[in-house]
Amino acid sequence: MPETKIPMVVETPVPDIYEKNPYKDVFALYDENMGNFQYYYLKTKTEIHKAEKIPIKITTEPITKNSYDLIDGNTKTFGEFLVSEEGKGRAKIIIMSERPIKSDSFYFNLNPNVALPDTIEIKVFLNNKEKIVLSKKQLLQNKVDFPEAKGDRWEINFEFHQLLRINELELIQNLPEIVKKTKYIRFLGKSNHRYRLYYNANKRVYIYYKEKPNLSYVKSDDILSLQASVPIKNSEFKMPDSDGDGIIDKEDNCKNIKNPDQKDENNNKIGDACEDFDKDGVLNYKDNCVNDPNSSQRDIDGDGIGDACDKEESRLTEKYPWLPWSGIGFAGLTLIILLFLTINKQKENNDLEDKISSPIDKKEK
Repeated sequence: MPETKIPMVVETPVPDIYEKNPYKDVFALYDENMGNFQYYYLKTKTEIHKAEKIPIKITTEPITKNSYDLIDGNTKTFGEFLVSEEGKGRAKIIIMSERPIKSDSFYFNLNPNVALPDTIEIKVFLNNKEKIVLSKKQLLQNKVDFPEAKGDRWEINFEFHQLLRINELELIQNLPEIVKKTKYIRFLGKSNHRYRLYYNANKRVYIYYKEKPNLSYVKSDDILSLQASVPIKNSEFKMPDSDGDGIIDKEDNCKNIKNPDQKDENNNKIGDACEDFDKDGVLNYKDNCVNDPNSSQRDIDGDGIGDACDKEESRLTEKYPWLPWSGIGFAGLTLIILLFLTINKQKENNDLEDKISSPIDKKEK
């Protein structure tokens, strides 16, 4: 920035050579003195103008002294065509171009005191095919109109009865309009500060600004216009890896969701993590049932597997992990009780047998 006593609104053009870059309008303006990024306003100026005329060559029949005089832009030079002894004259003017010309009118300027030719006829040629765009007609003025035609060779035929001198002529070219858009950035510059403008970004960058000066409507007298500087390569540039999975965005099939494995089950060049296989509105990377629709993501047992694809038996045991052990314990207790009852029953049977056999033993004695 040049030395000034007060901040100035600075305007400078920015390169517009990266038309295919979706982030071509993303810039970052860095103030080296302050060590931070500054707010800028992007302005586009539109200029509309006609395309350049297609160059032409001209010849005449009969040949004039210098046919170029007819298109040299000098009204003091002219091409001259004589009348025959019979009092009739004919002249053919041939206009050629390397590229086809579109036109719907023809104009010519005569030397002073020269009468209009009697008739005019215009033919056009494209790919060696002839077309009459203006049939022979009487001339009432020095400009004629006809239906638009396109060709790389045009023939204008005049008939006249006195000396014909044409100063200038023009096959009026119907040229397309060219729209040129030039981008400028405006910023509030400070005296003796050095600024760096970053552009041609690989991703959209969001910068927080504490304050944003109003730079959209500024009087031209209050703007310091600077020429665009020569761009240099950013030596600190690194290819972005938005999701931090170790794969740069340019090669990542899922740019904003970590998927270092780059798994792509259906080979559609979109990582599985970024897709929604079951179309339930929940992306695979956070869907607890990837292949079964379950927009509610209900998971009663909290095992990370949605109820839609989790077996009911496992859900019960996962929700109550003590249940299987209680069953085993109950079974064990039952066995113990049965064993105790069996042993006790056996003891009772033995006691009964002893009572029955006791009287018999006494009689035998």
